[in-house]
Amino acid sequence: MENINPNVGAGAGAGSNGESNEAVLKKLFDERGLKDDVYQEIVKAQLNELPVFSSMNESDLQRVSAPFPLGVCVKLRECVMEVKRLQKRQETISTPGCSKSRTKRPIDLVLIPNAEMIDLDNILDCHNGYLILEHYRVNGKLNKMTRTSLIKLIMDKVAANGSVLEVKNSWYKIIHEVASSKFPSEERLYDIYEKLISYTKYNMSKKKKRHNVQVNQTVETPEVDDGDTHVDDSVMQEAKLWLQTGVEPKEEVLRQWEQCFPLRHSEFRASTNERVSSMFEETSWPILGKPIGLDLIKYDFDRIFKPTTNIFKKWPLSKPKILEYARKEFKNNRNKALLTSYETNRNDLGFAKILSALLPPGFVCKKFRPNATHTERGFVQIVTTMNSINSEIQSYRTEMATFGLTVQPHVIVIKNDESISFLAYIDDGKLYATNSLLEAIDAVFKFTMVLQARYPPESKSVWIFIQKYYYEIQTDFDKDFTVCSNLISAIEN
Repeated sequence: MENINPNVGAGAGAGSNGESNEAVLKKLFDERGLKDDVYQEIVKAQLNELPVFSSMNESDLQRVSAPFPLGVCVKLRECVMEVKRLQKRQETISTPGCSKSRTKRPIDLVLIPNAEMIDLDNILDCHNGYLILEHYRVNGKLNKMTRTSLIKLIMDKVAANGSVLEVKNSWYKIIHEVASSKFPSEERLYDIYEKLISYTKYNMSKKKKRHNVQVNQTVETPEVDDGDTHVDDSVMQEAKLWLQTGVEPKEEVLRQWEQCFPLRHSEFRASTNERVSSMFEETSWPILGKPIGLDLIKYDFDRIFKPTTNIFKKWPLSKPKILEYARKEFKNNRNKALLTSYETNRNDLGFAKILSALLPPGFVCKKFRPNATHTERGFVQIVTTMNSINSEIQSYRTEMATFGLTVQPHVIVIKNDESISFLAYIDDGKLYATNSLLEAIDAVFKFTMVLQARYPPESKSVWIFIQKYYYEIQTDFDKDFTVCSNLISAIEN
C-alpha cells in the first residue's frame, strides 16, 4: 500500500506515482474483497475523487452500501479511514520547510491569541469531526457528547505545539468564539465551554502524566477487566456517536458498544432520573430501543456484575422448597387457590404468582400498603391482547400517581384462550418480546440493574428476592425485607 498516492486533487487524473483515482480506490477495494459493482456505486454517487471519498460521513456510507450485504459498509469505512491516513502521511512528507529539528514554539508565547490561529474546518476534517457535523445538521444543535468531542479536537490542535497546561484562560474565549462561528447555537454557552475546556485540559494533562509514568515503569501492571481500564476519551466518544446512527452489522455494533463501556457505565451510574426513557433518547443511547438492545444490556450486565448463576439454573431447583413453604404460610382463600391452580397446570406463570404472594413488601409510603394484586402486577402484569397494553399501563400509572409513584420496569404477559406471550416492559414504547416468562424476568432484571432504574415499589420485595437468591447479587442499596430473608432461609435449610 506504500505506493498508493492519496494526495490526488479533485480534478487531477493521477498522483505523483502516476496512479489515478480509479486505480487507488480499486486497489483498496481489491485488498478488502469489494467487488467492482461497489466501485460503480461510488462513481454513481460522484464520490470517486479521493478528497471527496475521504470526506464520506456515516450517512454517505449507509446510503452507498444499502444495495449490498452488511459487511460492505464496514469495509468501505475502513477504506475511507485508510485514505485519510495516507493523505495525512503524504501531507507531512510534502509540506515544504518542515524539519524534524525545528523547535516547537510553546503556545503561551503567543501573547494575544486570536480566532485565525484555529482552522476549525481543518480540525473537523476527521471521522469524529464528521460525526459532530452530521449531528448538528440533523438536530440543529450540539449535545453534551458532541460538544465535548468538539472541544477535545480543538484542544488537541491548540496544544499541539506545547504542553496542554500552557492553554491559558486567554484561549478559552477564542475556542468558544471559533466554535460559535461554526455552530451558532453555541453562542450563548460560554460558561459551559469554560467548564468543559477546564475539564478537558485536566483530563488531557492527567492522561499525559499517566502515559509518562507507564513508559518508565519496569513492572507490568496487570490488566483489569472491570470497566475502569483506561480508554481514550475520544475513542469512546466516537464509538458513542457511531452508535447513535449505526445499527448494523451486528458485529460492528457489538464492537463499538464494547469500546465505549467505561463511558456508558459512568453515565448510567451518574443518572439521577427515575425514568429510564432518557437513556433511549437520540442524544444518548437510542440503539437500546432496537431489537439488539437486549443483547447489549446483557453484555453490560455480565461485565459489571460477573454473575456466577442465574434464574434459569435456580428457578426449577427452587420450586419444591418454595411450594412447601407456601403450603405452610398461605392462610387465605386467594393464596390457597393459587396453589390449587398451580398443582393443576404446573406452569411458570402460576409459580410466579405464588412467589409474589409470598413476598408482600409492606408499606411503601405513608398512605400505601400494596395488596396482593398490586404486588403481582408490579412483578408480572397480565393483559388479554397486545392492543390493550397501552390502556392497561395508563390505568396502572393513574393508580400509582395517586400515591406519588410511577410505573417501573416489569414483566407483561399477554394471555388469552388461544395463546400466551411474554414481554419485558422497560418504559413507554420500550417493549422486548421474549420466548418465555423466565427470559422476560431476566430481561427486566438486567435492564433495571444496568440502567440504575428503580424496582416497582409495590413489588420491590419480589425483585430483591430474585436479585439476591436467583442471581446472588448484593449491592449497597438493597433494602432488607424480612419476607425475603425468611424465604431464602427456608429454601437453603
